[in-house]
Amino acid sequence: MGVLFTNNASASLASAITSGSTTITLASGQGALFPTLSGSNFFMATLVDTSNNIEIVRATARTGDTLTVTRAQDGTSARAFAAGDKLELRIVNAGLQEFVQRDGSVPMTGPLNMNSQKVTNLTQATAAGDAVAGGRAINTTGDIQGGGNLTADRSLSLTNTGVTAGQYGSASQIPVVTVSATGRVTALSTAALDLSTKVNLDGGNATGTWAGTTEWTRVNNRPTALSSFSNSTLFDTTSNCGFGADFGSGNTGNCRPLVNYGVNWSQQSNCGNIGANVTEIQDAGTNINNRGLRWNWNCNCNCDCCCCFAPGTLVQMADGTSKPIELVAVGEKVIGFAGEVTVAHKFDTTLKTNKLFVVNGSIEVTGGHLFKTDRGWKALDMSVYPQGVFFRAHQTFAGGELVDIEHQSERAELVSALLVGDIVNGVRIDSIERKPADATFNVHNMIVDGGDGFVLASGLAVDGFMRHACGGQ
Repeated sequence: MGVLFTNNASASLASAITSGSTTITLASGQGALFPTLSGSNFFMATLVDTSNNIEIVRATARTGDTLTVTRAQDGTSARAFAAGDKLELRIVNAGLQEFVQRDGSVPMTGPLNMNSQKVTNLTQATAAGDAVAGGRAINTTGDIQGGGNLTADRSLSLTNTGVTAGQYGSASQIPVVTVSATGRVTALSTAALDLSTKVNLDGGNATGTWAGTTEWTRVNNRPTALSSFSNSTLFDTTSNCGFGADFGSGNTGNCRPLVNYGVNWSQQSNCGNIGANVTEIQDAGTNINNRGLRWNWNCNCNCDCCCCFAPGTLVQMADGTSKPIELVAVGEKVIGFAGEVTVAHKFDTTLKTNKLFVVNGSIEVTGGHLFKTDRGWKALDMSVYPQGVFFRAHQTFAGGELVDIEHQSERAELVSALLVGDIVNGVRIDSIERKPADATFNVHNMIVDGGDGFVLASGLAVDGFMRHACGGQ
């Protein structure tokens, strides 16, 4: 229930009323000047005749221009009023008494009792949603303790889990933590760190149990020269390798190399000049820095890691024409990555166990061949490069044959998977498909001198060097 107001409301009576009338009708349209009432709301109004006689009434309902009133309010008497007399909304004592006084000296009674600046009862605060209900309390369970009824201040706290404050774990101990369903640490201890089966590096010397061959490539600052290892651990000396105790003497027969560290040199016969003398073999060995990779020195050695194109693949020639790769001859000039380059070596082989792919609908290429993209070297078949890296060095050719490899120039290159959307020499890779092919399917490649590779007529830039670290052990 509340008293309502509008500003300066004043109206004329449409008809006379007696001292006992409880309905007052105002002139047409003037009822809207007064508050709209609903529920238990009301407003106080004053009747005034032409002689300034007044009567205060309490309006409890208004329908249009008709008011329902309670007569003789706030110490006034009921009397008759004529048509044309005034009904006005004035500030009267009875209306002001509905408000709580600032100093709290006037008692307020009802659902909430207030006296002397205090709420004196909460007995009605029992409905759902009430801010504070009589007899209510804060009850706690589980990890929270404390609380109680609201007649006094209450404190809440977490129960003690019994875990001792401190630091757990060390170089030889790891923390063992127990966590409850509510996310609290309920137990904490330590356990010894077992290093008995791990490889320990102390000043570059590895001790302990070695857990495989490929892990060697993950060791930082690993030795890069074979002189760091004993021959008995590196070589199968039961074959006619002829290295002997000092690794620098012997012959160039067929060798079974590096059986314990996952390194597999393809020192097959008829591989050009590779292995033509012990010094060169020693050179190659002392500079190998990728334990766990298998080297293939020359695709003429029938290696499985062949990086080639299908017959008919067009190569950009230096004179502006294009020519199928199988017809390009040693000594001809083609377009390389930075200008003209010379074809230094050609080889023709078969697909063997390699996978054949079709790129952008027309370029047929084996999975191991490398493409030079705007984000580095990429290949179609990453099983050829399980370590995500390949190695190469500067090579010298004469008459189309390899005569020297400068192992000191050897460097590692990262390689990742070629995907649709990659950009190769400004050309977008729009499609990649696998093509079934027989192991005897002819494929071709060439090595260029003076550059990293050559450009196909399609605009794709591909590698044109020979030495790769392919596969892995």
